[in-house]
Amino acid sequence: MRSFIAHWWTVALVGLVAFLFRLLPLTKSNALGGFRGYDDGVHYASGVYLISGALPYRDFVLVHPPGISVLMAPFAWIGYMTSDRWGIGLARILFVVIGTSSAMIVASLLRSRGIAASLVGGGLYAVWVAANIAERSIMLSALLNVCLLLAFLFLRKYHSDRRARWLFLAGGMLGLGLSFKLWAVISILVLAIFVVVRFGRRGLLAFLGGTVSLALAVAGPFFLAAPQAMFQDVVLAQMGRSDVRKGIEQRLEFFVGSPVPTVVLWILAALLLIAVLAPWIGAAVARKQYFTNDDAWCWALLVVTQAAALLTSGSFFDHYANFVAPTIALTLGAFVGSLARLAGRVAPRSGPGIVAVLGIAALVPAGIAGFSLNPPPLQGVSETAVAKAVSTYQCVWAPFAYMSVVSDSLSRSVARGCGPLVDYSGVKMMIGSGPKEGSAFDVLRSTDSGEETKLAAAEAAVIGAPHSRFLISKGMDEVLRSKFRLATRSSNLEVWVRR
Repeated sequence: MRSFIAHWWTVALVGLVAFLFRLLPLTKSNALGGFRGYDDGVHYASGVYLISGALPYRDFVLVHPPGISVLMAPFAWIGYMTSDRWGIGLARILFVVIGTSSAMIVASLLRSRGIAASLVGGGLYAVWVAANIAERSIMLSALLNVCLLLAFLFLRKYHSDRRARWLFLAGGMLGLGLSFKLWAVISILVLAIFVVVRFGRRGLLAFLGGTVSLALAVAGPFFLAAPQAMFQDVVLAQMGRSDVRKGIEQRLEFFVGSPVPTVVLWILAALLLIAVLAPWIGAAVARKQYFTNDDAWCWALLVVTQAAALLTSGSFFDHYANFVAPTIALTLGAFVGSLARLAGRVAPRSGPGIVAVLGIAALVPAGIAGFSLNPPPLQGVSETAVAKAVSTYQCVWAPFAYMSVVSDSLSRSVARGCGPLVDYSGVKMMIGSGPKEGSAFDVLRSTDSGEETKLAAAEAAVIGAPHSRFLISKGMDEVLRSKFRLATRSSNLEVWVRR
């Protein structure tokens, strides 16, 4: 009984730390309802457009499955009824809760391996930059993570209660993840192998039935509304992404979360490799029984496949490492649990405790880096001043969705037909007309006339300076200067109002 209580206290402690690490940097920097990155604004804006009657793919470009638009719809409605700051702020609190839940599930999955495993694995997920960077904002990988971890919980439930509904629900969680981001395909394939090895072909059918059902339930209606456009946006556009500037060492540095010497990068990578190989070595020793009763080999396989996909992908951004964070945390936690058991054989009373203390101490550098807000607030920009400058205008145009969020004008502007493009980068991907190296941004060919028309009809505009870098073509700049006047400037954000 004491052991049971102690283990659940570890889960609660991990949850508390994870919650504070995600929420406090937002509240301390007053960033809860303001700028949190480009993608964050795109995802919230897709929900705003959805409640206005516009469908992704049919009416605007969205280069991911439609799940995020559906999830953001209630928060977009709150934003419309109150303010975008409230809507997007509450959405971010949801993601803080999602990240906290993921950390607690990691700790829970590791409970049977001892307190050291639960504290170190769950604690790593709680404080690590790679985990929390996407869980302070509206980011898709955070949703993939919680769906994957819930799938593991349902699979474990099926192991003790042989009812097919648990396999169906496990597959359903991954199908739900697929409705947010196509990366979930990797998890589906690996867990399908796990299910067929552990539960046989019938188990696999129930698992895949849940996967297909949930994915179709969310994405099916949008596909029926615009099948060709959805395929082009979600599949073809992603295939053309490229970012060759980020090499292997820079990508590994994003996993660490802060600049470190190259030798440290490779030492940490070697440590992870040891943890990944450990369950497979165990599998070689205890073969079928191990594969039947232990989840660690599946976690390790996911680390390999997910990390390989990220390290070799055409594009890579700092939040991408979040995709593999739960399986790395589980794998390292399982490894620490094995070390604690070995230490317990040498020193039954003190051995496991020493391993736990050393493991927690090793998390301190990760926690120091993980507590800082990334991306930071817009440098020198007073979001309050920008929002106040446009507060009396109902139709405020901006080139990027995050600028409409910063100015607290997104919902009312979309409702009046003068909102920003949902995803400028997505449209750029679709038409293949990105800026050449060193050149200024030109307005997109397919949206030039539409955006110029929206700007001409707007009452005010929030624009970054210099204009040539923020989707403003020569023609749009002429409209801006002839029909508007510069009302205020806050760092590189300008507010222009009609003359």
